[in-house]
Amino acid sequence: MEKSTIKPINRRVEDTDLFVFGYNLDTGNFTYSRSFSQEEAGRLAETTNAAIDTQYKGVKGLRGGLTERNGSLTNMSTLKGIAANTILMNDSQGRRWLPTLEEGLALDGAGMLPKGVLVDFGIALYDGENPDREIAQAMMEFAKSRGFEPPVLASFSSLGLEEGGEEYGVTPQLINSKGLITGRDAVKVLERFYKGNSGVRRVGRNDYGVWSALWPDHLDLFSEHCRVGRFSAEGDEKKLKEEALSAFAPIQKSVDSLVEFAKTA
Repeated sequence: MEKSTIKPINRRVEDTDLFVFGYNLDTGNFTYSRSFSQEEAGRLAETTNAAIDTQYKGVKGLRGGLTERNGSLTNMSTLKGIAANTILMNDSQGRRWLPTLEEGLALDGAGMLPKGVLVDFGIALYDGENPDREIAQAMMEFAKSRGFEPPVLASFSSLGLEEGGEEYGVTPQLINSKGLITGRDAVKVLERFYKGNSGVRRVGRNDYGVWSALWPDHLDLFSEHCRVGRFSAEGDEKKLKEEALSAFAPIQKSVDSLVEFAKTA
């Protein structure tokens, strides 16, 4: 789909945490983001951990798994973010994903990312050297085969995991262009980042609200301080309205309970 068919919106739905990125004039679908519920985050953490215990059993780069806390996925790392996003997309037939870097920047501009935590968004690829040279070289080979000019900013939705690799036991791979920013566009984005100049780096926004594609930390580093608490999605007008109204579900549930009590008293 051509980018020209997307009408940018980038507005918050008033009195909700729902943020609308754009509207596809051809399909009639919106792209938007909201916070995970505790149930949603808990279910995604459980299914990701189950995959780690089976599909990636014994892989050191995914150790510790994910934990749900207050509707966020904590103990997040770059590698676990890729694994969780793959499950989220597969389970939703591609209609839900962890926010892309571009979406994260829009959310941050609207003041909708939490303070005091590290929020992950993916990988920055500068060249085939260190840090993580083995991964950098594999990703550079793919990027060149597709004509992607470095630097490459790859969101979770443009990444997959391949089993094997000396450093982590899994190797991130570029798998598609969803959430991918390359060449001059990436250089422009990186103007507002603390950035590196070689290898593969972790991309995110730190607890002070500073964006970085520089961190020398390994791609498997995690703590409860590292988290992702939102997802992005695609849906039609009906779905968007349902999502917006669900923000008032606790109030509606309380009212329904009161009415039911009144009728049965």
